[in-house]
Amino acid sequence: MEGKHLMPRPRQDWRSRLGRPATVVLFRTPVKWRFAVYLADPGGVLDGALPSESPDGSTESAQEAMHRWIEDTFQNPVTMAWTPTDKPDWWTGDVTAAQSGTAEEPLR
Repeated sequence: MEGKHLMPRPRQDWRSRLGRPATVVLFRTPVKWRFAVYLADPGGVLDGALPSESPDGSTESAQEAMHRWIEDTFQNPVTMAWTPTDKPDWWTGDVTAAQSGTAEEPLR
């Protein structure tokens, strides 16, 4: 391969490999608020905790922190619709792209 120079491939931002968030499960534990983010296209799950939220804090505060985490991580404005589950202090959130109009659609 003398005389040929291989061009380096541009690095792909790690966020672009994640896919898009579709659903979030947010739940309170005795130690912290934890979450699981279910991804669409190609699929998968991210899990973690909200370090800035006290386990004694309000559900609304934890949901707002989760909303910020999704927007910061995926670098897209989103709308989240929260629904309580049959377990106490467990919530599911449907994630959709924030639209300038009234219609909402899934993130792409």
